[in-house]
Amino acid sequence: MNYPRIAIALSFAVALVLAACGPALETKLVGKWKGDLKLTKEQASNPGFQALIGLLSLNLAADKTFKMDMGAPMEGKWALDGKQIKLTMLKMGGKSVDEIKSGLAKAGKAKEAEDFSKPLVLNLSDDATELTIAPEQAKQMGPLSSMSFKKQAGGS
Repeated sequence: MNYPRIAIALSFAVALVLAACGPALETKLVGKWKGDLKLTKEQASNPGFQALIGLLSLNLAADKTFKMDMGAPMEGKWALDGKQIKLTMLKMGGKSVDEIKSGLAKAGKAKEAEDFSKPLVLNLSDDATELTIAPEQAKQMGPLSSMSFKKQAGGS
């Protein structure tokens, strides 16, 4: 029996299966996602938070761009990394990230300016129908840390 050939063939088959999983999952993610926010009692009594819930939306495009609304329109690029989606913002409210960072830095908000360079990391559920804020970003997101998005049926 020729074990090296079997090992090579098996390795090749495994590589093909793994390579096929990535694009299929990415295709599943493309489309419209509706946002939700779990509010505390205090937040629920705030009309601003109530209005925000109706606005939360995310659209992942096949060309790896996204549009998100969290009270202000945002645009950028997205990438799948294992079971996480990383959203890198390029524009917010029609302004480039560099313009926003410059304005924040001039206002003495260096930390906020630095945060604009970091991607928003969302954890993907096992069934690929829900996105939640990654725990390591919860502090950075403040009251929006309970934000989640659910895939809309037929929302591609």
